[in-house]
Amino acid sequence: MKVVLIILGVLAVLFVIGVIAGTRGMKEIKEMKINNPDVSKLPDGVYKGEFHHARWNYIVEVKVQGGKIAGITNLTGEMGMKPVMSEPLVQSVIAQQNVNLDTYSGATIDSKAFLKAVENALTKTN
Repeated sequence: MKVVLIILGVLAVLFVIGVIAGTRGMKEIKEMKINNPDVSKLPDGVYKGEFHHARWNYIVEVKVQGGKIAGITNLTGEMGMKPVMSEPLVQSVIAQQNVNLDTYSGATIDSKAFLKAVENALTKTN
């Protein structure tokens, strides 16, 4: 009986540590402002952007053509947002020509982190 209680105690501690580690940084991303860069002033090309905070790490390439966002490629790989999740977000950004999709239905911490990587691609000096 004592062994069972010890095992349950250890599991409870591991669970609490997992919850704390999994939610670290969420508040900052949730409150983070996403700006909408003026893409019309950018020359045609492919711009690479990154966003890293706690467990959220995104790398994207944004294609600009004719002063508009023509495509976004998620380069994050296995640990990032899956294509089934990022594709509707990408399509919304392209359709609206707007990175600041606060009204995006189903907006999550992941989508805000992804959008910040897109913003970073369009605002950094390339």
